Amino acid sequence: MNPRILKKLCKRIVDMGHPIAKNAWIDEEPVGDLHIGKPLLGKRKAKVTAKQKRSHYMTKSSVSNCYVIGGEADYWGEATDQDAVFSLALDRVLWNVGKPRMEQVRNSAGEVIDEIEGWPETNKRLTGAFVIKFLRNEMKTVQESTNGN
Repeated sequence: MNPRILKKLCKRIVDMGHPIAKNAWIDEEPVGDLHIGKPLLGKRKAKVTAKQKRSHYMTKSSVSNCYVIGGEADYWGEATDQDAVFSLALDRVLWNVGKPRMEQVRNSAGEVIDEIEGWPETNKRLTGAFVIKFLRNEMKTVQESTNGN
């Protein structure tokens, strides 16, 4: 995802006041890939397609001051993983909307010994607008349930 769009979506989720962004903080380091050179063309002189140019242009952009969650030191003094607020919101929506697929666990002989739930699959496109709308509806239902009781 383009870092500029990621920054806007993160800000929108934080401004919305969703509980997933309760511990969000602003990271002043740039988000995005700053060290991308020319697109790889191989040994031959091949023409760069419009798609390659567009992809290269979108990936070389970067932004700073993006809302993130995580990155603090844990008990042992090691830093925890740091993710953008939108990435965590996207995972939350995926697990609520998607259906987990079952994966088989096999032993060394190739026999099925167990089944576990894998990463969920969905037919819906999880766009930024869809994620924001889902989180808003989730907040409304939580507020209605607390006001009704």
